[in-house]
Amino acid sequence: MTSASKRSIRRRTCIATGRKLPDRELLRVVADGTVPGVVLADPTRSLPGRGAWITPTWDALKLAEERRAFSRALRLSAPADVGHCLLYTSDAADDSLRVD
Repeated sequence: MTSASKRSIRRRTCIATGRKLPDRELLRVVADGTVPGVVLADPTRSLPGRGAWITPTWDALKLAEERRAFSRALRLSAPADVGHCLLYTSDAADDSLRVD
């Protein structure tokens, strides 16, 4: 048995849907430390700071925004600006629809 097969699958909760999914199926988002309220997509999971996990779809992002889930999960004092996450999600959707 290899060390990779011994590792357990990390499950995280989507802030929009509340579903527990493997972290590989979710997008990590973090609050930008330099601009209050700005939420950044962190697909590489390398940005510093408190993170939250969300299903990387437009519907989930809009639902989380309506429920103010970003502000709660990331403990923001300013309203959440999720423009960067929406752009990331639309770019990812465009890439998956692209036919080579």
